[in-house]
Amino acid sequence: MISLPKMHLIIQDGPRIRLKKYGIHQKMTTGTIFSKRMDMYKQGDIVIVRYPFSDNPKKLKMRPAVIVSNEKSNNLDNDYLICPITSSIRSTSFSFLLNEDHSLKPLPEVCEIRCNKVVTMRDHLIINKFSELKNSSLDEVLKKIKSSF
Repeated sequence: MISLPKMHLIIQDGPRIRLKKYGIHQKMTTGTIFSKRMDMYKQGDIVIVRYPFSDNPKKLKMRPAVIVSNEKSNNLDNDYLICPITSSIRSTSFSFLLNEDHSLKPLPEVCEIRCNKVVTMRDHLIINKFSELKNSSLDEVLKKIKSSF
């Protein structure tokens, strides 16, 4: 049994991976995860998620993302709305460039939030909270999301 912030995980067989880049030093094993929800995440939290590959949803990769659903939505069920964060800078009208001034704890490199790629993520796929956006940055991200509809 591995204990991580905000969750207790029981993980079954698979290759070992490390997430030193985002400050997670525990060894983890990929595979089936059973989780018990310990705490709620909130809008603006930058979290590390187990993100499914688009061509093979059974394969997962660890990626940062920002939670964009509000507290009312988050309290309804075990789902969160997230936007992925990537180090591939595209600089489109739907991108939000995320540098060290936009979050309480900066990511290891300059990244961007893909505001037009809103995804529903089950809570058991969220590993832990890494940081959170400052209020002014969150407001800008939400405006970009709304402009994509």
